[in-house]
Amino acid sequence: MPMATPDIMGTVDAADTARNSVIEGLRAHIRRIEGSADFAGAGVPSGGDSWTLGIEVIDRLLGPRGLEAGGVHEIRSEAVANGTSAAAATASRRAFALMLGIRRLLVLPRARPIVWCLPLALLQETGAPYSRGLGALGLDCSHLVLVTPRKAQDVLWVIEEAVRTPSLALVLGEVAGVGATAARRLSLASAGSGTPCLLVSPDARAPVLATATRWRVAPRASAADPLDPLAPGASGFQVALERCRARPLVSCSNDYAVEWCDGARCFRLAAPVSDRALAPDATRLSPPDATALRKRTA
Repeated sequence: MPMATPDIMGTVDAADTARNSVIEGLRAHIRRIEGSADFAGAGVPSGGDSWTLGIEVIDRLLGPRGLEAGGVHEIRSEAVANGTSAAAATASRRAFALMLGIRRLLVLPRARPIVWCLPLALLQETGAPYSRGLGALGLDCSHLVLVTPRKAQDVLWVIEEAVRTPSLALVLGEVAGVGATAARRLSLASAGSGTPCLLVSPDARAPVLATATRWRVAPRASAADPLDPLAPGASGFQVALERCRARPLVSCSNDYAVEWCDGARCFRLAAPVSDRALAPDATRLSPPDATALRKRTA
């Protein structure tokens, strides 16, 4: 009975195919990490289309893909100066991040939860989020999951585990500092799941590495309400794009005065705000001359 001869060539071809598949997978993984412009995201889980601020002059700096869905975006501010309190700086960063979250929900085909990781110590210092205030911004609180870790070392763990979940709209985390290794882990987790991560950093902290974009945000005085001069106007910010991984050669040094439109749920360029003295009214009668009055009555 003749013995079966092993197919050596078939075994070699199968090994080459497996090796080439691994190499192509590694190349795709590297392109995904580096954010290559020609990488269309084939085979990568995606949490939805990328999103923008809604302001053409700023969105143009981000490139055609806008804010990367599978990336880490840092929101920070300079050291407190010019009379700006630490509470106002914190509130502006937090509000800007929440507004980006609202913009993110608008591009998704269906509503997904937003995980907000807020350390318990910071929650006790700044207060809990106000549901009616969030609703006024346009954020439905039923889509918000608030996580308040008691230990500072648990904050990054919660953020990373949430970012690995592809069913979320995004993850918003407030952290005191992120090291290079932790930043790389967050970037890889976001790229793998397609869930974006917004990191809100305190004042005077070193920038987080491995971010897709980095924003510098400061509070700005609001203009008066167009319908009621005595009513508060739209929330104002001074925003600068410090880093954009998709377009590293684009100059991002200009600051923009923006404000949030609650009704349209988008940002818009703010009109200049200045204290102007009342212009003299030509139709207003000047006070009568006292000397002339005495002559008439004499």
